[in-house]
Amino acid sequence: MLVVCIKGGWLRYAQADVSGRGFEINCLGGLLLPPELFPPKLKSSNLEGQLQKAFKRVADVLEKPDREVFVSMDREWIDCTLLRSDAILDEATKESYLRWILAERWGTLWNTSAVFFQTVPNGGGEEELTVACTTTEHVIEGVKSAINGVGCVPAWLEPNSLSIYRTVMASDDGKHSKTIVAAARETVLDVQFIDRVRLRSFGTLSLRSGKVKCVSVQGDGDFAERCVEEWNGYLDDSDKSPDLRVVLTGEFSRQRFRAIKGDKSGDGVTVVIDPFPRADISADGSLHKKGSPFVELLGLIQRRAR
Repeated sequence: MLVVCIKGGWLRYAQADVSGRGFEINCLGGLLLPPELFPPKLKSSNLEGQLQKAFKRVADVLEKPDREVFVSMDREWIDCTLLRSDAILDEATKESYLRWILAERWGTLWNTSAVFFQTVPNGGGEEELTVACTTTEHVIEGVKSAINGVGCVPAWLEPNSLSIYRTVMASDDGKHSKTIVAAARETVLDVQFIDRVRLRSFGTLSLRSGKVKCVSVQGDGDFAERCVEEWNGYLDDSDKSPDLRVVLTGEFSRQRFRAIKGDKSGDGVTVVIDPFPRADISADGSLHKKGSPFVELLGLIQRRAR
């Protein structure tokens, strides 16, 4: 399988042979996207052609031909909304209800939008949580056409956040009841708040003067605030042992990493996911940072290796 992650002006990729729950990486790398694709112009008629050029550059360096392609894209490409519905609804009724909510929320923009849904675990509760992924038809068709254009088959498309969620859940040791997943962005953190395996909310955090603060939250705001309060308490006093796991994904400058990590290392509270050896990382400045730009790729592989 070929997995591709598009985020932050980069297209990163990995080719893997998957057998059962195991896999072997054959090729790993990344390339800068052209200025036309960062930030992307989602309604541009040139989008398809630019994506096709990017995918061809990947296909040209693969060690062997591949067929199925799994793609993960960041919030510049796919907008995510966390929606609640009754767990007893059948799929058709649930989708109709969710589409009605989105149409009310998006207004006239809804007529030019493309949407797909992905359900996340609810821990056996009466409510079901669904991530509504909204983009444009230009993006959907552009990705499909670009993959078909290099002789491959588009198999899966999802937002980066769900690729990360899958990787984090696969690494969960069950020792903490609450998990904050913090993904590095330029000036803020994209975060997910997880109760055991249940995604309760997601949003954005700022980091100032050694404190994290909610900028925006979708979903259970009270749960998110409790998690943030516990994290700040830990940053104030790293001798505390909160019932909280903080998972850092993406790449952090060393200064920013120290501010988020706290004073202790190896404390079992803060975890950094770095799925592939540093020697395998392309020369994109990654060796001067902490963390990994390839977490989403692992999440896509785990979609198949399960």
